[in-house]
Amino acid sequence: MRPSDFEDWAGFEVKIELNEMIDGRRRFRGVLEGFEDGEVLLRVTLKDGEEPQVIGLPAHMIGEAKLVLTDDLLKLAGAGVLSAKTGADVDRTSEDLE
Repeated sequence: MRPSDFEDWAGFEVKIELNEMIDGRRRFRGVLEGFEDGEVLLRVTLKDGEEPQVIGLPAHMIGEAKLVLTDDLLKLAGAGVLSAKTGADVDRTSEDLE
């Protein structure tokens, strides 16, 4: 996971797991907004009924980050864009199909 990866995939849904808790949470799911000042920017809804907000997660605390398999991501895979960007095929795990 390089800072440029978070910029390249901005606009796509992602699941992020931190090595340490922030405000009682380790897992976050939202839309990537990019990378700035050492933080991954993520648009999330923290509480039901609230408007989504952009939060910054310190890059050094990220243990794992995965794109969520969505229709938009599948369209890119079908067009061969994912293979060109990543040098690999799309990983279609059952967890990502939830």
